[in-house]
Amino acid sequence: MILSVLGTGLLAAIGFWIFGGIALRLGGALLAIAGAAGLAITRDANSLLLVALGTAAWWTGHLHYALRRGAWRSALARCAFDVPWQAIWQGIGRMGRICGVADENRRESDD
Repeated sequence: MILSVLGTGLLAAIGFWIFGGIALRLGGALLAIAGAAGLAITRDANSLLLVALGTAAWWTGHLHYALRRGAWRSALARCAFDVPWQAIWQGIGRMGRICGVADENRRESDD
């Protein structure tokens, strides 16, 4: 009995390691889209929870992919995780680069 439980757990861990990234990314994207559609159709605030859970699952799937392969799956994921956190604490207006966009490429406001 113990060996079958350990074998099943090992099989589940191997399956998650192989298919976990795509399952989390795809499931998270579908969950976020379903939550956004539910919010647009029913205007129920509970749909925001689906959007938040879907986004968290999508991010977790990209982290899983990056841990497994050593590279980000998409430029959007790299941009989402490659944020200069120290610059955020100092204020977003002082950030030199956000996702590869230099200051001179952004429009400056005339205050």
